Amino acid sequence: MNPRVQFGCILVGVALGAAGFHWAANVAKDIDPDNVGLGRNTVASHSKHDGKKVSAGDPMVLIPSIQQAKREGLEVVLWLGASQLHAINRFSDGDDLAVGHANRGDTKRRFVQCSMGNANFHELLCMYLRLRDAGLKPDILLVALTYDDLREEGIRPSVREWIQNSANLTGILDVRVKGNLEKELQRANSNDPNPMQRNSTAGSPQEQLEARVVNGLEHAWPSYQQRGAVHSMLRILLRSGIARVLGGMFKRRTPEVPVSHQHWNHDALVALANLARRDGVRVCLYQQPHRPGQTPFLHNRDRYDAWHASIRDWVKATPGLFYTELETIVPDHLWGLTNEGRPDCFHFQDEGHRILGDAVKSWLDSLPEGHAVQ
Repeated sequence: MNPRVQFGCILVGVALGAAGFHWAANVAKDIDPDNVGLGRNTVASHSKHDGKKVSAGDPMVLIPSIQQAKREGLEVVLWLGASQLHAINRFSDGDDLAVGHANRGDTKRRFVQCSMGNANFHELLCMYLRLRDAGLKPDILLVALTYDDLREEGIRPSVREWIQNSANLTGILDVRVKGNLEKELQRANSNDPNPMQRNSTAGSPQEQLEARVVNGLEHAWPSYQQRGAVHSMLRILLRSGIARVLGGMFKRRTPEVPVSHQHWNHDALVALANLARRDGVRVCLYQQPHRPGQTPFLHNRDRYDAWHASIRDWVKATPGLFYTELETIVPDHLWGLTNEGRPDCFHFQDEGHRILGDAVKSWLDSLPEGHAVQ
């Protein structure tokens, strides 16, 4: 082929590609990449009370609200969990999280929530340690128990930084859990703190040139700034397309929770509860809502029930612990959809958050002194 024709074809291809990307960027401009993992029409939200944030991913953000509550003589309830606590399906103006609904009309408590997507129990422990390092302890620790998050291992780098200089790791934790945290800190302090993010071109002329090109494109071509949204949109379209094609061939069950991961995380939950009890904090654990009526059940039902039964037995034998089951309180029609268009078993609408907030508040009102299982 004539070189000029070849060059012309290349230019036409580049122009068509740029035009296609520009169109996709406009279509995807309202997609937040941080929300993609939450499922279709589900977004991460936050809640405030008296003008101060009562929900965050970093416990330090909650300090102003905690300090105000203590000045007012209110009980502080620290609510820990994963994305179910901060995600709202079909969000509209005025919608709120369960923590916000729980604070409404409560004249004796202030609920503050710390949550992260797929937060495992070691990360929940780190949340508590971070506040403890700041000299703040709640009156009640409320922990949302999500069975699926027992599969999560490791501690994300942003959370590891919280305990980098923590004096709380000495002499206050179970030996195994202390060892787990110290291993994570060793990873953070090594030359390779996160092997998954290794880059052989780090600091090289190639990396510097790439950075200049990317910065130049972002400045000169606004659509390029939407590349994260475009990538997220394509992921959603691909996954939903595969689900439509294969949906009739199988029914979805999530992979089994590895036994080793379950034990690793369960140890951290016990350590968190024991540390809080030693601090004079009442520890309240509850089984998270799960979409009712789903067939087949998302998890291995026997293992799911067995773990919650082990929690009940542990609570019965331990003063200062409380437990309740809230699995079925949110009706089926209030739940969302995954990116594949399947029923979402983790995230629900504002009304579901109101139901959860009211249920938690009523449960805390009913608790006797000592320990109880309901």
